[in-house]
Amino acid sequence: VSGALSHARAMLTYAMHWDGTSWSPSQMPPDQLGSLTDVVRTRSRVWGFGGRYGDSAFVLHWNPKTDRWVKAHRPGPASQVFLGASAPPDSARLFVLAVSEQGQKKHLEFFRYS
Repeated sequence: VSGALSHARAMLTYAMHWDGTSWSPSQMPPDQLGSLTDVVRTRSRVWGFGGRYGDSAFVLHWNPKTDRWVKAHRPGPASQVFLGASAPPDSARLFVLAVSEQGQKKHLEFFRYS
């Protein structure tokens, strides 16, 4: 479960984790603002994508050693909006579809993480 919580006019990113018995909040980077809109699992990692309306997009990955989400490298410009992400079963590859704006033009972009 993921999304954003409104707090003092800021949208704080949140995610909940199911351990088989109960739900608990996941630790996010302390300054992470915006809505977590997509979570995808590859063979070796769990990735999160999101952003703020009209503002920068972000990429997170789950660090099981510290039991928290951490910021990851974001490809493309800050004005990018992530549309979705997918990973083939039992693969280390991750495919991401995004839109970015350059002036009045919008560009559809496709990225592959591996």
